[in-house]
Amino acid sequence: MKSTIAREFLYFFIALITALPVGFLFLYLMHVQPSGAVLTPDEKVLEMDLLIIGGVLGFIGVYLIRLTVWAVKRVLISQ
Repeated sequence: MKSTIAREFLYFFIALITALPVGFLFLYLMHVQPSGAVLTPDEKVLEMDLLIIGGVLGFIGVYLIRLTVWAVKRVLISQ
């Protein structure tokens, strides 16, 4: 039981660490460009919101892939 909790805790942190580059990639793919020479306060807020949304989507994606691999292993091992 303790090893299962420790493993899930490890996977949680791996998903968090992996979500950060995915968030930046999401922001890059959205092509957010300032309208002027510098970002306005509204553009800064939009950029941070997009980064957070990308990070959350990355975290969910990484964790769903991890759960899918776990489920496939379970099915293949049981057969």
